[in-house]
Amino acid sequence: MNTKNILVIIALTAVFLPTLNAQIDTTRKEFFPLNIGDLWQYRDEYGRIAYTVQVAIADTLLPNGQRYVGLGAPPNFNWYVFDRIDSMLRVQWYTPWAGDSCGGSVSQEASPYRLGEDSGAVWIDCYNWNAFLSPPRVRHAGTRLEFIFGQIRDVMVFQFGFIIPETGDTIWPSEDRLARGIGLIWRDHYERGGYEYLTGAIINGVQYGTIVSVNDIPATIPERFVLHQNYPNPFNSSTTIQYDLPERTYVRLTVHDVLGREVAGLVEQMQIAGRYQVAFDASNLASGVYIYVLRTG
Repeated sequence: MNTKNILVIIALTAVFLPTLNAQIDTTRKEFFPLNIGDLWQYRDEYGRIAYTVQVAIADTLLPNGQRYVGLGAPPNFNWYVFDRIDSMLRVQWYTPWAGDSCGGSVSQEASPYRLGEDSGAVWIDCYNWNAFLSPPRVRHAGTRLEFIFGQIRDVMVFQFGFIIPETGDTIWPSEDRLARGIGLIWRDHYERGGYEYLTGAIINGVQYGTIVSVNDIPATIPERFVLHQNYPNPFNSSTTIQYDLPERTYVRLTVHDVLGREVAGLVEQMQIAGRYQVAFDASNLASGVYIYVLRTG
């Protein structure tokens, strides 16, 4: 099947960059998306697929009286964990074995991430399996910028540690990193000295990176070929282009000037079904009107 779409890009001279804001606001929920169909796939320090997890159950009432979403391992979903975000922007993990002292809003909860806290905040949390010597602690280690799947994103860092009984000192041997709009992108494992990192995700229908065995993932494949409007538009030095593929096909994505001359080749490869986004850096081009073209098949 062949599809061709053309959209106009206009480059301007102004640059508007997002700034980090320490004020607590509900947009911090974006660091831990929980939409039905959202999926994350991780590899370990050896490059092996570590695990894949997908949001598959919504609004489930559990014995502690709270409602959660369920995350399991596709395609068979042979296990689940249950998470929610409470009114204080704390990510709460359902822990049926826990009492009232694990950092949750109610009993049978642990609070691994507190998205609304300021940098430096510390709390106790039974989620932290590394803390085998004393009550576990979590520290909000601040927010920084990282390059994630072709985009600069805010990344919130949470460190996990414990108090050394002999000295009273607290050590922080491992950390998790959450990217805005993506979720967990990195996790250390202090007990084995390894780590896991995100290599592919589907967030609210948009695919990022590479996902193995994507055909086993339900309800995430686009129904038709679509080339979306780039954003931002107009832009100064860079913009993002998104497109949908309903089937495995060869893809060529190019950018042209108004005379039809190709000025950039962004994608030229076989790709599986899914939604993709590509960053286009136009910093070496003159201001003006540009056209991008998606060819498939």
